[in-house]
Amino acid sequence: MVLLQHHFLDGLETRVVALLQPIREAPMPLLEDLHIHVDFDGSEHVVRVDQLATLRAREFGPRLGSLEPWRYEVRRALDRLWDGL
Repeated sequence: MVLLQHHFLDGLETRVVALLQPIREAPMPLLEDLHIHVDFDGSEHVVRVDQLATLRAREFGPRLGSLEPWRYEVRRALDRLWDGL
């Protein structure tokens, strides 16, 4: 899972997440606007912005990494999902 929610909202009981999936398990062809291809922990993954969910904050374990280099791609995919832009 990829945490999408800003840390300023850490007081909430839930977190908004997107599915992080190994590319070999992702549906093909990838949806260019909603599936962000990333390198995570040395292997290829896809952030599935079309697969959002909320989880209770207490269900989270330790942070395993960061997708900060793909921040703008994720934001662009969310904009496409919400606004069609």
